[in-house]
Amino acid sequence: MNPQRFFWPAFAGLILAVIAGFLWLVVIPQFGLISDSRSNAGASSRNASGDVLIPSEERTEAPAFRIQTASFGDGKVFDLANTDGDVVVMFFMASWYTTCVPEARALKELHAAYRKRGMRVLVVDIDPRSTEKALARFRALANKGEYLWALDTQQEIVRSYGVRILDTTIIIDRDGRIAYRDAFPTGLERLDSAVRGLI
Repeated sequence: MNPQRFFWPAFAGLILAVIAGFLWLVVIPQFGLISDSRSNAGASSRNASGDVLIPSEERTEAPAFRIQTASFGDGKVFDLANTDGDVVVMFFMASWYTTCVPEARALKELHAAYRKRGMRVLVVDIDPRSTEKALARFRALANKGEYLWALDTQQEIVRSYGVRILDTTIIIDRDGRIAYRDAFPTGLERLDSAVRGLI
């Protein structure tokens, strides 16, 4: 029996499975072609009215945290307790993960549209090995978003918010409660829908 006779079909099948998985987990959700049933526990899916927010009565208090922001931004400590009732959009990514770039670019547009109406954006690199230099390179790819950037190398925020996957977005309402959560690449339309419901 020739082992190569079975190797190549199996190898081709494996490659096709990897491509299909990538499309299912990354590409298709980015363009809104499937429902959002894969979001984390406690996240709300889009209902018939198009609402993407967690209902007010189901929202939980956002865990408090403080984090040093990158020196190429304002370089100050961001303290969730001192956000003056602003809506806070947090995006969890890694500087080497290129599928995070489109959402970071969308956040730049969102920030420009809503920052004067009381919205802040905090992009958090959750890779323990990342550096500010690597984060700056990612920021350049993301059209140099002028919001806050930070490294969670100790993964303190990751643990307190239960973040288990890259491309996780969490939005905190003006009352300090988690109003939106997903665990997949998110486009501008969905982000805008969520923030407009809170501003």
